[in-house]
Amino acid sequence: MGRREKPVPAGCPKPLATLARWLREQRRHAELSYPQMSRRLHDHPPEPGPGQTPCSADTLARAAAGHRLPRMAVVRTYALACGADPAEAERLWKRARYHQARAERGLPEALHINYVRNFAELLTALQDQYCKNGARPYQELEEASAGRLSHSTIARLMTGRTGRPSRFFVITFAEVCGLRGLALEAWGQAWDRAEEQRTGQAAPRPRRAATAEVPRSGRRPQPSLSGSSGPQETELFLDRLRLPDGQEVWLYRQPPGVPEGDRMSRLEELANGRFALTGRELEAARRARTAAHRI
Repeated sequence: MGRREKPVPAGCPKPLATLARWLREQRRHAELSYPQMSRRLHDHPPEPGPGQTPCSADTLARAAAGHRLPRMAVVRTYALACGADPAEAERLWKRARYHQARAERGLPEALHINYVRNFAELLTALQDQYCKNGARPYQELEEASAGRLSHSTIARLMTGRTGRPSRFFVITFAEVCGLRGLALEAWGQAWDRAEEQRTGQAAPRPRRAATAEVPRSGRRPQPSLSGSSGPQETELFLDRLRLPDGQEVWLYRQPPGVPEGDRMSRLEELANGRFALTGRELEAARRARTAAHRI
């Protein structure tokens, strides 16, 4: 095991100290010295993957010293050398990098994305998310987006030289930062609120036809079934309505005078997944069918 390591410095920031202690614990558990870890990496290199790099014994020792934040690739390689989980090592590294980057940039506290209401708050949230994802180089983010985002545009927003991103930028940037599903949709919702506050008008929400594939660009609210007094449309369709209290609901509408048999047939088609619906919309269709059976 070699000589005993010096304690983590007393003035070390807590997230960095947590990372350093976790790395040391993995090495103790593996019962390896730093030269042994380096030789293991040399003799039995891990399968090529993102965020891994060859490391000397001195580099590995500095990674767990707690004096400064190592590169993420070194932290992941350290974990692999000990047989530990590189994903956990990356998570702890990102937490330490988040606190470091926020301090370097002097960022204010960011609101949770669900409470963002204007572009100033949205920009702060974007900068905060950038730090949470490890404050990666802008060029690396451009590559991760497959060219959908420009590193110069990212730089202008992250440094505050531009304050109003496009909806496309917000969604793509959040996706590149690792957000998926409902967490990703919340960023599109935040942009909609900011645009509504800027213009004084509700952001356009296109009608979502039941026969079309619905893009993943908005929160999926709880469903509701409309009665026969709906608008004059030619078929049953899916739409969204904001109630006075701000809650959004899905509505299945139909024109007046549609025979009950046709109405139930259409609901059956929706509920049985004949059309391209998201999981939440399919659930709404099934609830609508159940409600119709009870009428």
